[in-house]
Amino acid sequence: MAEIFPGSSDDLDEIVTLHGRSFETPWDLKAFGELLGMSGTFLQVAREAPASSIMGFILTRIAADEAEIITIAVDPAYRGQGVGAALVTSAAAEAKAFGATSLILEVAEDNAAAIHLYERLGFVVMGRRTAYYERKGGRVAAHIMALALGRA
Repeated sequence: MAEIFPGSSDDLDEIVTLHGRSFETPWDLKAFGELLGMSGTFLQVAREAPASSIMGFILTRIAADEAEIITIAVDPAYRGQGVGAALVTSAAAEAKAFGATSLILEVAEDNAAAIHLYERLGFVVMGRRTAYYERKGGRVAAHIMALALGRA
């Protein structure tokens, strides 16, 4: 079972590798370092134990009373086992503790598994970004989804 831990810059090499296995246009070490250095940004990692390999991660940023999931990835070997749900739930709780009243994200409209997860966790579609994600076969629209967190 996955436990969620605070992530750090020490995790970035492993996170870059996992991101590369999860997305067609992955981010590099520099991009993750810059994002992690931004005010209000926090990284959480899923592991079986504190020193074990990363099963998944979530990078979230809080600005005023809104939090945004910047990116999330789960190792293919652990998909469908609740790791993604645990990461999103933990990020939502952390964001709420820091005063966020909503959590937003963008997800490719052809990513049915992720959309199902987010809907199951209470997210609702709030909008659509046409041709948002670049893919080898063309561009794909994104759903903008939001979860109300309430007041801390």
